[in-house]
Amino acid sequence: MIGVVVTTLVVLVSLWSAALYLPRSTRASSDIYVEVKPGSSIRVIADSLQRKGIIVSPVVFTLYARMSGKGDRLIPGTYAFRPTMSIPKLVEYLASGKVAARTITVPEGYTVNRIAELWRGAGLGSTDDFTAAAKQTYSYSFLPTPTDDMKYPIEGYLLPLTYNVAINSSPQDFINQMLRAFELQALPVIEAARAKQDSARSVHQIVTLASIVELEANDPANRAKVAGVFDNRIARGMALESDVTVIYATGRTDITATDLRNPSPYNTRLRKGLPPGPICNPGLEAINAVLNPTKNDYIFFLAGTDGEVYYAKTLLEHNQNIARYLK
Repeated sequence: MIGVVVTTLVVLVSLWSAALYLPRSTRASSDIYVEVKPGSSIRVIADSLQRKGIIVSPVVFTLYARMSGKGDRLIPGTYAFRPTMSIPKLVEYLASGKVAARTITVPEGYTVNRIAELWRGAGLGSTDDFTAAAKQTYSYSFLPTPTDDMKYPIEGYLLPLTYNVAINSSPQDFINQMLRAFELQALPVIEAARAKQDSARSVHQIVTLASIVELEANDPANRAKVAGVFDNRIARGMALESDVTVIYATGRTDITATDLRNPSPYNTRLRKGLPPGPICNPGLEAINAVLNPTKNDYIFFLAGTDGEVYYAKTLLEHNQNIARYLK
């Protein structure tokens, strides 16, 4: 009788060990993506893994997760599993929170349309889906009230950073990720400066000007100086006359005389003041340049063919710079 009991125990232990440590398959295969939704029980997770062919026994998975003490620490998200993973490895993975993701780096000065290309390039979806999502409404207090003049109400507020984007993210998820980054990293800087300077400029005006400065200047010193030039022009009631706004308005990089007469509200060659919204998504350096511009008496600047930026106080000096540095 004792022998039978011992044999039975040995068999049960062997079966338990086999179910626990032997993977569903010993062949390496492509990743299988499984989404663990918030609030999912261990058993629901186990059933999902079984349906995807990752584990054989939901019971063994559930028992092990509870016995390991990690059952209450399984983190929601989309994970990339392989059938070669044992149950302890699966549980450890789910408790790590290392969800399957793509890395997307958004450079300073990228527009919504260029970020849409990054989205497509990462294999997460189409550019059309992203730009359609960019036209939707998002509930953040710092976003402007959309107007018919704006291309994208969220343009300017997608903070340039490197993001880990979950595999199953929608364009809206990624946009919210970037908007939250702006809310946490850029907005406090802007609000602190506005309070300290008792600035009458709104957040939207600051971000809009920063977007122009981002594309007009290529280093921190020149950004602050260019921001000072634009302040001088605004104070004098002059048009900004920024060619980068014409590029945004027309979508053309080779500007023609016809482009300069384009009636778009973004064309600061024709229209005084700021455009309806940002023309790109500026980085923190450009935002800081607008918040802390270099005070100067210049009202003109140009980027020479040598890469340097040249400033002028009068139209005569500016024309001389054009003749000298735009050869």
